[in-house]
Amino acid sequence: MKPTKFHIAILIFILFSCRTKSGSDKISIVQIRTHPDTSVKSIQFSLLDTLIVNTKDTFTYNHRTFRILKHSQSKDVEIQYWENNKWKDNIQVHVYDQFETDFDVNKDGYKDIFSQAQGFNYVNFYIPSKRLFSEQFQLFADDEIVVDSVRKIYANYREAYHACNNYSSQLFDYKNSTPHYYYLLTGETECEMGNIKTIKLYKHDNINDSLILLSSFKSKDTSNLDYEKYWKKNYKRLMGYHQHGVLCKLGFTE
Repeated sequence: MKPTKFHIAILIFILFSCRTKSGSDKISIVQIRTHPDTSVKSIQFSLLDTLIVNTKDTFTYNHRTFRILKHSQSKDVEIQYWENNKWKDNIQVHVYDQFETDFDVNKDGYKDIFSQAQGFNYVNFYIPSKRLFSEQFQLFADDEIVVDSVRKIYANYREAYHACNNYSSQLFDYKNSTPHYYYLLTGETECEMGNIKTIKLYKHDNINDSLILLSSFKSKDTSNLDYEKYWKKNYKRLMGYHQHGVLCKLGFTE
């Protein structure tokens, strides 16, 4: 059956009625690459496209449907989830150089929301107990090593990207799916790129969101912060594992 003038008029009325609150701002779906199990494909639609193809702004993960909305004049995207027959807000995500939903950053078997820029990863971790995504965490991104595979202790690393930046590495693990930092090792250049003058060890005070300086010493290799060697040599002492082993031998712990 050919569309009549009445059908065309109704379609035009619907399309022009579906505008944003401002009447001018468009909402588009950010271009993403997703986990193979989800329904989202690489897409980038205008508001009109979204109205016509209204299922491609969503993805289903762990039996919950999410959608990703992006205001065209901002680098922020909004993650919402469907519950009790309506969309609810989960988290606002600031997008940097790219936007990914297929990285298991914390290696817990669940995919996280990921972006990166200049040696930093920006991650919204999936929290399985809540079936939602966390706030955005900033992590050093130039390297990550496993320090202790049994206890699941890791160390990351970030280069000095500018003259007055430091070379930096953190010792950490994951608690409740999000990173928990213990120590920070820095190679301080005093604004001379590639020339490490001093190495400093800090302890993370996670309660007060601050750093406590523990030691400072001269670097034997002024061109390289050998964080892997340092952590593997010292992490047991720093984490108290040596003391725990001694107490076990004496019968004071289980």
